[in-house]
Amino acid sequence: MTYWINTIPLAFILIGCLLFLTSSRKQTVFGSVIVIIAAGFSLSIQFSSLFPSLVRLVSSASAFFAIFLSMKESDIEFRAIPKNLGVLRIIAFVIFAILSILLGLKLTDVLQIPVEVAIGGLFSLFCGLLYLGISTTLSKLILAIMVFYTGFVLIFGVLESSILVNGLIAGVILLLGALGSYLIIREVMVERE
Repeated sequence: MTYWINTIPLAFILIGCLLFLTSSRKQTVFGSVIVIIAAGFSLSIQFSSLFPSLVRLVSSASAFFAIFLSMKESDIEFRAIPKNLGVLRIIAFVIFAILSILLGLKLTDVLQIPVEVAIGGLFSLFCGLLYLGISTTLSKLILAIMVFYTGFVLIFGVLESSILVNGLIAGVILLLGALGSYLIIREVMVERE
């Protein structure tokens, strides 16, 4: 690792992903906010320039904020999961965490990026992928896509520091947030009718 202090954001990403995989709405919101702040900003600001990191942070935070505001107004329930399913999620997350550490070590050699960025990005990628596979409602799917994309942006943002590319990344994040808000509101309107 370049700096050992970066184990703190990696631990926050790991805890945020664990909270993100629970069924409670508050824990899902809190976990995804931890992931975007720890992954999207605290790691990327160290290895890329300030302006692209701030642009990605503000666009991610505003997209998640729009999604969560539309979820707050809805009556979408995050049902409690059975104990067996919770154990299965934790086992799958541990497997993905081990896989992301092993792949992160190899990815640093191939892409010439710091280990912290590779492992943090792969944590977020695999967490979004796992949540995408186990989600049952549209609101959870949108959140899973956003967390998955946050992991991709962390890795790609360090590789490419062009203003145009980072502007396009921010535009995609904002479009995902707008699409997610629209689909959640539409889902609520259909349920009310």
